Amino acid sequence: MVWCKMSGKKKAIPFIIGLCLTLAFIGCVRQNRYLPANYTKEEVKDLYRLNPELFHELVTTIASNKAFFEEGRVSQYSDADIISPYDAAMVYFSEAEKKIIEAVFETKPYMILYDYACRFVKVTYINEDNSSGYSLLFWTAGKNENEQEFNEYIKHLKSLYKYEVELIDYYCILITPKR
Repeated sequence: MVWCKMSGKKKAIPFIIGLCLTLAFIGCVRQNRYLPANYTKEEVKDLYRLNPELFHELVTTIASNKAFFEEGRVSQYSDADIISPYDAAMVYFSEAEKKIIEAVFETKPYMILYDYACRFVKVTYINEDNSSGYSLLFWTAGKNENEQEFNEYIKHLKSLYKYEVELIDYYCILITPKR
């Protein structure tokens, strides 16, 4: 009965270790509730082509939500993002808006991001070998009104970060890291 002869501090150590392991396990289980899927470039294109209305609703929902934009960022120079349907940022959305966001998360993206300058919403999917991702970018700053800024951003993506940029339709751009 060594256990009975231990001091109070020694009795607490196994309890604390057990508590830490339990909390770590619970944290892992909760994070595993949502796992993004892997996609090929063509599969990501097909996701958009088969669901353009859903993505348009998502962009409208994200871009029109001032509370999410203002409160969902760490600083004025950071983007606002949602990384799962369980993200804390979901509190900024109505029940109807949550249904739209959750419907997009049924396609298992890595993240939904709203640019810090309110220029675009980006939905990123992990590529087939987990080395990077494919992003659907939706320009929200008014493509006609800001065509020069839009074109400069595309040029920036192509040159500085070495991305392939493909216009899927007037509303959606696919961004792929060059290999």
